Amino acid sequence: MGRRLPSPGSGGFVYHVVRLGLKLVTGLYVRVTVAGAEHLPRDSGYIVAFNHPSWLDPLFIAAWWPDRTRLVYIFGPREQDMSVGVRNHLITWTGRGVAFQPGGADALDATRRSLTVLRGGGMLAIAGEGRLSDHEGDPLPFEPGVGHFA
Repeated sequence: MGRRLPSPGSGGFVYHVVRLGLKLVTGLYVRVTVAGAEHLPRDSGYIVAFNHPSWLDPLFIAAWWPDRTRLVYIFGPREQDMSVGVRNHLITWTGRGVAFQPGGADALDATRRSLTVLRGGGMLAIAGEGRLSDHEGDPLPFEPGVGHFA
């Protein structure tokens, strides 16, 4: 993920193809209903803090987020080798991951990348718990990152 972030205001053919593909695949898995989209900000970037009971959560957000005027960026840990695993390939290929190193080794750079997304009008999705929940419906305490970026 050493590349610069794509401009948050630009689209991108690959991004839209991956989003459509994820929508088709996840739509076969579950029925998705979106409610409350009319309450999303229209004039600025924003943060979506989601609970994290499954590794599928970021995929569903990327596929089904209703705000078509914003590109979806996912804030998540940087793997040592981003060339391994389907999720890492999708993150790298679409350029929509805002990676950080666990433990805060690159906290300043991660903050700058996140602010670039938000100032550019993008949507930054952050798993507020910082890791997968242990039990459905029993969220973990939020990590400070969500409040920091807000």
